[in-house]
Amino acid sequence: MLKYKHIEASREVRLWLGQIIIPAVLVGTIILNNNPRLRYSISRKIRKTKNSIANRIQKIKWKIENKKRTRRLMKWQAEKRAL
Repeated sequence: MLKYKHIEASREVRLWLGQIIIPAVLVGTIILNNNPRLRYSISRKIRKTKNSIANRIQKIKWKIENKKRTRRLMKWQAEKRAL
Protein backbone atom coordinates (compact mmCIF):
# COMPACT_ATOMS: atom_id res chain seq x y z
CA MET A 1 0.00 0.00 0.00
CA LEU A 2 1.38 3.37 -1.02
CA LYS A 3 1.48 6.17 1.47
CA TYR A 4 -0.14 9.49 0.69
CA LYS A 5 3.30 11.08 0.37
CA HIS A 6 4.31 8.64 -2.38
CA ILE A 7 1.04 9.11 -4.23
CA GLU A 8 1.48 12.91 -4.18
CA ALA A 9 5.11 12.64 -5.30
CA SER A 10 4.23 10.42 -8.26
CA ARG A 11 1.38 12.74 -9.20
CA GLU A 12 3.72 15.73 -9.15
CA VAL A 13 6.30 13.93 -11.29
CA ARG A 14 3.60 13.04 -13.82
CA LEU A 15 2.41 16.65 -13.95
CA TRP A 16 5.96 17.98 -14.42
CA LEU A 17 6.59 15.52 -17.24
CA GLY A 18 3.30 16.12 -19.00
CA GLN A 19 3.06 19.88 -18.65
CA ILE A 20 6.63 21.18 -18.58
CA ILE A 21 9.38 18.78 -19.64
CA ILE A 22 7.82 17.07 -22.67
CA PRO A 23 6.46 20.31 -24.22
CA ALA A 24 9.84 22.03 -23.67
CA VAL A 25 11.67 19.17 -25.39
CA LEU A 26 9.19 19.24 -28.28
CA VAL A 27 9.53 23.00 -28.76
CA GLY A 28 13.33 22.73 -28.62
CA THR A 29 13.31 19.92 -31.18
CA ILE A 30 11.06 21.86 -33.55
CA ILE A 31 13.22 24.98 -33.28
CA LEU A 32 16.43 23.03 -33.90
CA ASN A 33 14.96 21.17 -36.87
CA ASN A 34 13.77 24.38 -38.51
CA ASN A 35 16.95 26.40 -37.94
CA PRO A 36 20.18 24.75 -39.19
CA ARG A 37 22.35 27.74 -38.19
CA LEU A 38 21.20 27.50 -34.61
CA ARG A 39 21.74 23.75 -34.62
CA TYR A 40 25.29 24.24 -35.94
CA SER A 41 26.16 26.92 -33.38
CA ILE A 42 24.81 24.82 -30.51
CA SER A 43 26.70 21.73 -31.65
CA ARG A 44 29.88 23.82 -31.98
CA LYS A 45 29.41 25.21 -28.45
CA ILE A 46 28.85 21.69 -27.08
CA ARG A 47 31.98 20.46 -28.87
CA LYS A 48 34.05 23.35 -27.44
CA THR A 49 32.78 22.65 -23.93
CA LYS A 50 33.53 18.94 -24.29
CA ASN A 51 37.07 19.67 -25.50
CA SER A 52 37.61 22.17 -22.69
CA ILE A 53 36.58 19.60 -20.08
CA ALA A 54 38.82 16.96 -21.69
CA ASN A 55 41.77 19.39 -21.66
CA ARG A 56 41.22 20.20 -17.99
CA ILE A 57 41.11 16.51 -17.11
CA GLN A 58 44.31 15.95 -19.10
CA LYS A 59 46.06 18.81 -17.26
CA ILE A 60 45.01 17.39 -13.90
CA LYS A 61 46.31 13.94 -14.88
CA TRP A 62 49.57 15.51 -16.04
CA LYS A 63 50.01 17.38 -12.74
CA ILE A 64 49.36 14.20 -10.75
CA GLU A 65 51.85 12.25 -12.86
CA ASN A 66 54.50 14.96 -12.45
CA LYS A 67 54.03 14.93 -8.67
CA LYS A 68 54.51 11.15 -8.66
CA ARG A 69 57.68 11.47 -10.77
CA THR A 70 59.05 14.20 -8.53
CA ARG A 71 58.41 12.12 -5.40
CA ARG A 72 60.10 9.08 -6.95
CA LEU A 73 63.09 11.18 -7.99
CA MET A 74 63.40 12.75 -4.54
CA LYS A 75 63.17 9.33 -2.91
CA TRP A 76 65.81 7.94 -5.27
CA GLN A 77 68.14 10.89 -4.57
CA ALA A 78 67.68 10.47 -0.81
CA GLU A 79 68.50 6.75 -1.08
CA LYS A 80 71.55 7.53 -3.20
CA ARG A 81 72.82 10.03 -0.60
CA ALA A 82 72.25 7.52 2.19
CA LEU A 83 74.58 5.02 0.52
